[in-house]
Amino acid sequence: VTDQRPGGTISRRRLDVYGALCTFVACDPDDFRTLVLNQTLSGTITGGDSHDIYYFTGIANQRIVINMNRLNGSVDPYLSVWDPDGNLIAVNNDGGGGVNSRINLLILPRNGSYRIVADSYSSTQTGGYQIAITQGSLTQNPTPFVRLIQPNSATAGSAGFWVPIYGSNFL
Repeated sequence: VTDQRPGGTISRRRLDVYGALCTFVACDPDDFRTLVLNQTLSGTITGGDSHDIYYFTGIANQRIVINMNRLNGSVDPYLSVWDPDGNLIAVNNDGGGGVNSRINLLILPRNGSYRIVADSYSSTQTGGYQIAITQGSLTQNPTPFVRLIQPNSATAGSAGFWVPIYGSNFL
């Protein structure tokens, strides 16, 4: 690396961590990028085990909104967010209208680097997408919208039961 500042005279070697990592795993140009607030990036899902990893530096109690929208192809956007300790804290499929994904008003549990994985719901789907992250604002008492409850009936056993509710504006 050569110091490009006026009067700079320092030159040092540079370690290409991305290049080194890509000798062990398959990388493409839209892997391992950093997202910042109010930024939109484009990517491509090519099928199989293809997914794109983004990083976001968050602050404890910060509210964020992440949108992943299909641009072309058959990709069905699917988002997951992992905290700095590697714990899954949010997932979404189809919460952004149509096939698009939206993680809405995620409250970050602590300071640090969060991993956002952009994927397709099915490994056979391919295409382009856009991903964006914005600061979330809390609307007081937003009206929840239930799109689907599946299955539509359940019988409680000794361990209770689980019924997924799909929709939006749940806090």
